[in-house]
Amino acid sequence: MNQQIVTFDKMFWGVRDGGIYLCEDLHTSYWQEYEGGYLNNNSMIEKSKTLIDTINAWHSKEAGLQVRG
Repeated sequence: MNQQIVTFDKMFWGVRDGGIYLCEDLHTSYWQEYEGGYLNNNSMIEKSKTLIDTINAWHSKEAGLQVRG
């Protein structure tokens, strides 16, 4: 997991407007032998979910919504 997260943190901000950042082998986020596991906060999947919430949570109609992160 660590290499996916470190690489994302360093490289994503260099993607040009309209560009795409891809990360392969995300299924390993669910495998304990790769430092993952279901709902493991240290996995790339959970980091991705948090980023999605950060970008889109303001659309929620729930009062006082707190974005994870």
